[in-house]
Amino acid sequence: MRMEDRSETDLWPRYKDVLAVIEAGLISKQTGIRLRFEQTLKNSKDTFLKLLKNPAPNTEDAELLKKATTEGIELPGYEGKTQLSQLLVDEATIVSDMFKLNQISALQLLLHGEDQLPQYPGLTRGLVAVTLYYDARKSIVQALRTLMCSRAGLTWASDIPEELSPFLTSFTSQLMESGLTETILTLLDSLDWTKDLGELQKKAALGDAQHVATLRQLHADTRQSLAYC
Repeated sequence: MRMEDRSETDLWPRYKDVLAVIEAGLISKQTGIRLRFEQTLKNSKDTFLKLLKNPAPNTEDAELLKKATTEGIELPGYEGKTQLSQLLVDEATIVSDMFKLNQISALQLLLHGEDQLPQYPGLTRGLVAVTLYYDARKSIVQALRTLMCSRAGLTWASDIPEELSPFLTSFTSQLMESGLTETILTLLDSLDWTKDLGELQKKAALGDAQHVATLRQLHADTRQSLAYC
């Protein structure tokens, strides 16, 4: 699959975009957003039903990543194929193994991490990629929380734009009928910062005290948003 077609595996920007559209419609009450709002929800239905389930690693993408040092790989925004350094490929493999994440998803996190380096002085692209992974998870759960708390009938949801309310109510009802509540309860039972911290330490994926505190807070915010869904 071409990298240009990899939007489903590119977690951080995709989850941030979903959150931005939902907040624009339900919190900022942006006008003229109905069609984009509804399309975003339709496109994200499987993501919400498989909440926090990572795109799985596979042998095809592992081989694609491995060959990128010699044959190159197609990257969005670049003409033709881009040859990757062995170090970047190794880092992507580590991130993939650590989070049980698709190899191309891991590579995309690292590329975003490199782009975001100016925002994280003192961190490497790998450490920033870890931050973006947790930020992505927080964002998609926050998006779901905003949807669920905006359902018709809830006292704090009375000012939801009328043009969005029917679709929102129908969509969230479909999610619940498809087992979302059980998924949330399972996640609340399984999300464990101590376990995550141990794995991050094992993979040398932690920076200074501030980096650790940021990850801990992102994890806590994710769990709190789940509890409010």
